[in-house]
Amino acid sequence: MGDRPTLILTTRLGVRPLGVRGDALHNVAGQLLAVIRRRLGEGPANLLAEPQLREGGDGIDWYAARSGEVRRFADLSETERAATLETVETRLAAIRSLGAVLKESTGSEEARLIGRSLELSTARPSDDFIFLVDGEPVIAAWGYEADAVAGLSSFAPPPVPAPVRPSPAVMASAPAALLPARLAWAPWLSALLFGLLLLLLLLITSWLLRACAPVDPSLNIATLETPAPPAPEAPPDPTPLLKASLDSEQADQGKLKAELAALEAELKDKVAMCKPIEPPKPPPPPPPPVAKAPPPPPPPPPQQQAAAPQAPPAPPVNRPPPGQLPCNWSGDSGGEGVTRNRHYLGDRPGFVAINYNLYVKPDDIKVMYRGQNIAGTGGPRSGRGGFGFNWNPVPGDYSVDVIVTGEMWGTRWTYAMVCPR
Repeated sequence: MGDRPTLILTTRLGVRPLGVRGDALHNVAGQLLAVIRRRLGEGPANLLAEPQLREGGDGIDWYAARSGEVRRFADLSETERAATLETVETRLAAIRSLGAVLKESTGSEEARLIGRSLELSTARPSDDFIFLVDGEPVIAAWGYEADAVAGLSSFAPPPVPAPVRPSPAVMASAPAALLPARLAWAPWLSALLFGLLLLLLLLITSWLLRACAPVDPSLNIATLETPAPPAPEAPPDPTPLLKASLDSEQADQGKLKAELAALEAELKDKVAMCKPIEPPKPPPPPPPPVAKAPPPPPPPPPQQQAAAPQAPPAPPVNRPPPGQLPCNWSGDSGGEGVTRNRHYLGDRPGFVAINYNLYVKPDDIKVMYRGQNIAGTGGPRSGRGGFGFNWNPVPGDYSVDVIVTGEMWGTRWTYAMVCPR
């Protein structure tokens, strides 16, 4: 972190982290801050402090992107608080808008997850987590919400009432009052228990003697069979559903063919609109040399010297110099960031075609020549496609730069260049 000041030490007591798919936002803070900085600039990116988990795992340290005096929000005046809150809400609104755009995009699932994470990153437990670092607001513990502190405190059990001691008079009189009642119903209880035991003994004896009783031959014994289960219903006929699916696919195929034809026509129009780069005008011819008298011949050398070795021949124009790729080339790569390939096209004019496959996550391809964008995809694209340009180089400059830009991690791309023969 360098010499950047620590804003606050945040433990997991009193605040609860937010996240997407069970992963807390502070674990992907680096990716989120990189997206905000690339899309919105340094102001919104520096608003969110950078978290760092402590080695012991007992808390998280939050660091600002700049050095300077650190002031708490509670120590500010009313005017400074109002100005700070206005700046904070403006930048948080920009982050929410970016998150909403990415969440509603149809590009990939990762883009929608980043959009949801950006929306959750604008939450904070309270305004006490806002600081001023070198005059700029910084939020610590972003992506957290206040936790229920009452649930963390232990509760006291209710007091147990002291037992009430009965008076000696009550203890002495209680047995005297209950003794006559027990003597009155004790014989009836004994007779009832004896009758229940006798009835139980008779039931056990009759059950044991049941196997010894004779069976009447005329007694018909039949078993009760359960009815057969009903036959299963016939499965529904899948023909109508398959036919409807086939009609829908055929209609989609027609739409795709129409879109493909429109895209091919648009590509032809754009290729026709591309004008070749005009070469610079040749310099004026030098003035004719003035005839001079030939100098006198030099005296013959005393000994004939050996002829100087001739310079090696210049390399052919159609061979790429060291460090450059040829024209007829194909390759692939991927990932977040910028990939720059320099291709040597040679001095032969003609049409150069580039066919690409950007798979699922969008990438942007540009072809630069002499500082100008002469062809490209026109922005981030996904899937297969192609474009081209007319090659009419300026003498002495026969190379172009192909720049591929990935907007997010996990991208993959392939392109092949075909040059005039």
